[in-house]
Amino acid sequence: MDFWLHVVNMILLFSILGVSLNLLLGYSGLVSMAHAAFFGVGAYAAALTARHLGWPFPLTLLAAVVITTILAGGVTFPALRVRGEYLILLTLALQMVLYELMLSWTDLTEGRTGISAIPRPTLFGRTLVTPAQFLPLIAACAAAVFAVGYRIGESPYGRILKAMRDDERAALAIGKSVLRYKVAVFSLSGALAAVAAALFAHYQAFINPFSFTLDRSIFLVALVVLGGTANLAGTLVGATLFVGLPEVLRFLQARQEIVDAIRDFAAPRRRAPRSPRSRRRCPSPRPGTTTAARCSAPRVCTRASAASGPPTI
Repeated sequence: MDFWLHVVNMILLFSILGVSLNLLLGYSGLVSMAHAAFFGVGAYAAALTARHLGWPFPLTLLAAVVITTILAGGVTFPALRVRGEYLILLTLALQMVLYELMLSWTDLTEGRTGISAIPRPTLFGRTLVTPAQFLPLIAACAAAVFAVGYRIGESPYGRILKAMRDDERAALAIGKSVLRYKVAVFSLSGALAAVAAALFAHYQAFINPFSFTLDRSIFLVALVVLGGTANLAGTLVGATLFVGLPEVLRFLQARQEIVDAIRDFAAPRRRAPRSPRSRRRCPSPRPGTTTAARCSAPRVCTRASAASGPPTI
């Protein structure tokens, strides 16, 4: 049971990340390849404040949100003067820089070893340890993030973001400060990603830089695209397929068997050549042999194939 609850928790965590990225990719048309780095910054902020400062979970969550919001808005400000593939390249460079900092700043992040023994959150006098105990907290945070995403999408602010996505010049023509809205949506996206980051750090009780690589950023983009851009319900579907399905297959230990079965089914079938059937032949009686001799002598039979030469005894 704990395994299935763990899968549900991970689906909810990545759906929060999907909603945060959907504000950029779906509503604003901004492709960010640095989302895993923002996720990592929030996780390290929560882990460090909990482990070294002894802050409770609400304060570590607040620290993660504030630090990630400032970083996402401030660092991406120069990059937001460009768009399209240039924005992708700049956020890709930001992802690589932040990832290398996580690896090399060992005094703070402990490098490849990672930070372990992150304190579990305590709420209402109860320490959350098992997946079942974490589920209400993660589900409540996911519901709050989905509500925020929905309200933004239906608000005048969300309509301006969609106008920027469809035609940035038209948004400029009606007097909207496109750059200011871009910085705001990047900051908001980072803040929502930090919610998932703080939950992730406390839930796993261990983080290292390998959880926040470029592959994770690509994974999140694929999750949002599969579920549907500007579609919050689709984000949950994408998280279920990308996170839940591999975990279920791993649990059933059937991934390789399924792949082999599909490969065998798809491979062309070749019929093996049938070998000619052998037949038994008995030699004809020699001339001059009497009936009694033929009956008393043992019958010696030979086996010959259709393709062979004269039968041998």
